[in-house]
Amino acid sequence: MFRTAESAPQAGLLALMQKRGLTAREQEIALLLLQGCLLKDCAVKLNISYGTVKFHAKNIYRKLGIAGRSELLSAFRDL
Repeated sequence: MFRTAESAPQAGLLALMQKRGLTAREQEIALLLLQGCLLKDCAVKLNISYGTVKFHAKNIYRKLGIAGRSELLSAFRDL
């Protein structure tokens, strides 16, 4: 994972993601999505295919019980 110097809110966010069952890769992608990256940007930054990012994004949404990216922002906005 690309954690270097985590801020307290980011550490709390990662802990919540782990509690919800997100894998390390899903956490990386979720953090990038929360920062405003598009799926194709995530693919470039992580050096993986767009299809792989899309697969992980669908799993993130399923595990969190949400329908898409806008709900992802809502799910974590309180942290």
